Amino acid sequence: MYDEKQLDSAINANSEQINSGLSNSSQQSDKLQEEYKEMQSRLLKSNDMDWEQQESLQNMMKMQQSMQNEMKAVKQRFEEQLQQSQQKELSQDLKEKQEELKKQMDNLVDKELQEQMKKLQELMAKLNKEQAVQTMQQLQEQNKLFKMDMERMKELMNKLEMQMRMEDMAAKMDELAKKEMDLKEQTDKKQEPNAALEKKQDDIKKELDDALKKEMKELEELNEKMKDQQDIDKDKKLAEEAQQEMQKSSEELQQNKNSKASESQSKAAQNLQQMAKSMRSAASGMDVEKLEKDIRAVRQILSNLMRLSFDQEQLMGEIRSVNLASQNYIAKQQEQKRLHENSKMIRDSLFEMSKDMFKIAATVNKETTELEKNMRYSVSSIESRRVGDAMTKQQYVMTHTNNLALMLNELLSNLMAMQSQAKAGAEGSCEKPGGKKPKPGPGQQLSDVITKQKSLGDAMQQMQDAMKKRGEGKDGKEGENGKPQNSGNPQGKGEQGNAEQLARMAQQQAALRRQLQELNSLLNSKGMGEIAKELREIQEEMDKNETQLVNKKLGSDLLMRQREILTRLLEAEKAVREQQQDDKRSSNTAKEISRPIPAELEKRMKEHQQLTEQYKTTPPVLKPYYQRIVEDYYKLLGI
Repeated sequence: MYDEKQLDSAINANSEQINSGLSNSSQQSDKLQEEYKEMQSRLLKSNDMDWEQQESLQNMMKMQQSMQNEMKAVKQRFEEQLQQSQQKELSQDLKEKQEELKKQMDNLVDKELQEQMKKLQELMAKLNKEQAVQTMQQLQEQNKLFKMDMERMKELMNKLEMQMRMEDMAAKMDELAKKEMDLKEQTDKKQEPNAALEKKQDDIKKELDDALKKEMKELEELNEKMKDQQDIDKDKKLAEEAQQEMQKSSEELQQNKNSKASESQSKAAQNLQQMAKSMRSAASGMDVEKLEKDIRAVRQILSNLMRLSFDQEQLMGEIRSVNLASQNYIAKQQEQKRLHENSKMIRDSLFEMSKDMFKIAATVNKETTELEKNMRYSVSSIESRRVGDAMTKQQYVMTHTNNLALMLNELLSNLMAMQSQAKAGAEGSCEKPGGKKPKPGPGQQLSDVITKQKSLGDAMQQMQDAMKKRGEGKDGKEGENGKPQNSGNPQGKGEQGNAEQLARMAQQQAALRRQLQELNSLLNSKGMGEIAKELREIQEEMDKNETQLVNKKLGSDLLMRQREILTRLLEAEKAVREQQQDDKRSSNTAKEISRPIPAELEKRMKEHQQLTEQYKTTPPVLKPYYQRIVEDYYKLLGI
């Protein structure tokens, strides 16, 4: 077992070796990329593979093996660091990030590098020029993806080290704040002479001085190396203010001004507590300003992705009917090039974002690489007048675009949940009366979800009705000219509706799913586990609807699932209200007393009863499903 200093020293040493190993692997990856390009160029110029090219392949194999060994050493160092860090009191957030990085490291070493080595071995075995050129191209793409993932990992590891250091510093500040509050209590009680209290104050101040000279200085140096730097100046200022208050406390104790010394000690402790809280919040990414910035960035990229998907879908529908010799075909070719450039910008934006956010899925770079690659092939196929090949690649483009959209939508959900939590924490720390309104209860929150879900279902139904009127409701239905009416649809499915409207519906469904997720946590905290379990199952159904809407498919199965969701929500709301009523009865049983009803109120109640009976005796003509919903609604109202 290490002591605290030895443990920190061992973790720091491993961090340095991990960074060194990743930098070496990055350099080797760059050299390999150049070798791949040069080899591909030589293969294209020659008729067959000669001994020089075979020797170059041997050198590539050695370079690949060397890089693989380097990464295995990095992986081993990282696993050692994980074991060492388990001896520290780390936050759950940091532990989860460590596990996520471990998965990414396993993917890099055990999958991506293995695939590259396998390709090289196949190339050595076949020695076929045509296959060699194709394999070299694939190796370049795989190596490029490997380098992107490695750069992401290096940056995230630096962020992880920064978070660990900030959490350590926060723990130190909490410890000093506790000592300062203990000193304040002793000062108030006057159980010790002021000289002894002054010495204790000086000892606490020395600990703070040493922490600022060593730990804070190391933190600042590490922060300077980060691309996305933390604002630790405000935390340092709080520590300096605490130092000043401690100095004042010592001087006031010398002058026997114990009351003023106690005030200074209290202020010093508060500054240290505020500093610890601020550092923990910033370290875990729970800083409100940072979250708002991240949410704006994700929304912007998500919007760009949806626009790219819509534009690609439209172009795919148009290009199939364009004359290859027409000027219009050239215009479509230019449009595909424009979309290709847009996909590059999205790829670069997501790559930079992936280096800053742990919560983006590990496959994000693979998806963006595949998106850009298929865009590139689409452009090439259109230029060569191979429309069929182009449309196949365009379909892949839409698949990867939609995969990324779902990925970002999930990320946005997580960020918004973190933002709500961060704001709640900020409001909770505010001592101003009336500054925070109480949240509605579970029943009221669930009622709000039901209202919004019903509105969303109505919008789905209206869209399908409109599609049926246009003759798009049946797949393969022929129009008056004998052609399928949905022929302009790239997927050939008549149940796909207006893309932008469907995207908005997907966002609404995602928001409702998040709202239900928060409610689920609330119900668990109140001991309503069975209802919470039902809500989790409803969330899964909502997620299916969301996926289908993102993929722009409005079918009968979607509407059936929507109706099932609404029914189950109504049943859950009824269960919540019954549970709340039971709890209320059990807590108020001994307090129930009979009170006379005022005459005016009794009259109004009778009028309401008569009106209710009129509603129930003259029901509208409804289908059985909607009739059940109305009956459930009456039951919930207690009529």
